[in-house]
Amino acid sequence: MQHNIIVVLACLSLGPAARDDLRFHCAPMQCYTNQPLRKLFHFLSPSSIKWTEMEKLDDIFPKSKSVDYLQTSLDKRLGPPQSYDETNLVLQLGSNDPDRLKVCVEHAVQSYSFREINLNCGCPAIESGGASTYGASLMKQPQLTGLLVD
Repeated sequence: MQHNIIVVLACLSLGPAARDDLRFHCAPMQCYTNQPLRKLFHFLSPSSIKWTEMEKLDDIFPKSKSVDYLQTSLDKRLGPPQSYDETNLVLQLGSNDPDRLKVCVEHAVQSYSFREINLNCGCPAIESGGASTYGASLMKQPQLTGLLVD
């Protein structure tokens, strides 16, 4: 059986003058950018910025579930906080619910040391959760997007 691994590294634009603080970003790829692949990226380039897959809020923190469910979901994707050792990690979230997103972000930053939290406002693929409620559709709803990032 042959396995193909797709590795995408995106470099920030250097602009007119190169800067020392620019890093490679390992793009989020659904079903690929998991913890073992991010560890490989870290081994190859320790200063690179690694992104999680887009975590759909409805998957990791459904409306009917508690914060304990959220923690369990994060543990499955990132490992328990006490053994968490990833650096330069960006948590990418997909959501259209400002209240639940706020709870999720507050809990995630208390438990893990993310470099940043990213709200996906550009993914057009239905398979990646950008159907009609978040992702690229947020560009059509600037007021909701403002509430999400507030």
